[in-house]
Amino acid sequence: MFLKELENGKVRYFEKFYNEREGKWQQVTVTMGSKSRAVQAEAKIRLAQKIDKVRTDNVICNSFISTQAAFEEWQAIRQKELKASTFFNESNVLKGFLSRFGSKKLANVHSSELQAFFSGVKCAPQSLANLKCKVDIFFRYALKRGYIDNNPMAAVVLAKRKLSEERLAQDRKKYLTHDEMKQVLHAVNSAGKPRLALCLEFLFLTGLRIGELLALQFEDYDAEGKKLHVRHTLNYAGHSVNERLLQSPKTVHSYRTLSLDKRSLEILDIFKHSQADRRFIFTLDDGRTPPRELLARYLRSACQEALALTKDQAPTLHGLRHSHISLLAELGVPMKLCIDRVGHADEKMILRIYAHVTPKMEDELLAKMNALN
Repeated sequence: MFLKELENGKVRYFEKFYNEREGKWQQVTVTMGSKSRAVQAEAKIRLAQKIDKVRTDNVICNSFISTQAAFEEWQAIRQKELKASTFFNESNVLKGFLSRFGSKKLANVHSSELQAFFSGVKCAPQSLANLKCKVDIFFRYALKRGYIDNNPMAAVVLAKRKLSEERLAQDRKKYLTHDEMKQVLHAVNSAGKPRLALCLEFLFLTGLRIGELLALQFEDYDAEGKKLHVRHTLNYAGHSVNERLLQSPKTVHSYRTLSLDKRSLEILDIFKHSQADRRFIFTLDDGRTPPRELLARYLRSACQEALALTKDQAPTLHGLRHSHISLLAELGVPMKLCIDRVGHADEKMILRIYAHVTPKMEDELLAKMNALN
């Protein structure tokens, strides 16, 4: 508390406090007749009462806010924090949650209802965990704003993934070995799609994300230095790929320069000399950017045909990135170099893939063990 003497002889007392609802510091005042100790004590009491009234009014107001209103307020902030594609994907992920709870008062959304909601969602375990994470972030925001007294997500529990032998075997097939990739590429070429085969091969050889591949321009390719500069990713969330909306890569670690092997250089030269579009590298014969879904479909069908994998076993386009990391591990590339090459900030993910043992690695281990005898 501090005070200020007025020209009329009275004394004005001030007290600052932090308003959680407004998210800023405010102050209340009271004017008294003097600055004696007794009057100062009375001023403190009156100021405290004023602060309590403001906070009580906030609590009453907060208790009536709907989930929809709080969600829209949070979304306005998230839109400023996230890339356009990330925000679009997050909004889609949360549609089911908002449909279920949007009309309810936020303070009336309880853990038991949320537990029932998550138990009823039918999706892959990883997708369910992602949804839980997003909803938890929303409720933590609501708690910080003073809309709720506790986070109901704290008591929500997801079932742990059952790691059966069958499941582990299926996960192992999410990576392709070099020999398997050759068979897959042969199948895509046999289907009359050589340019798509080259796109898939380049993903395997470089570990690029699909958005990074489709965003590559000839100005990113240093033919003399045999380097490739990753500067953008293609924003296809809510947009056609041929709108060619470029945005910054996924993270700051995603900006990187790749050294290119002979085969990668050959692929780039093929596109350079058979190109209807003079700006973007990886295009179809007519110059259009290949849709991500088209590449994914041919990869899946080729895996089914060449490797006898089921639809669920076949790796995704992102699985080719993991296959590249697995290939680097097989070649004995140091993990730090691998992390820099693929532009990944999560060392745990890289370590998990490095721990994946390929048949070639098993053969090399056996040969070394036999050499001991």
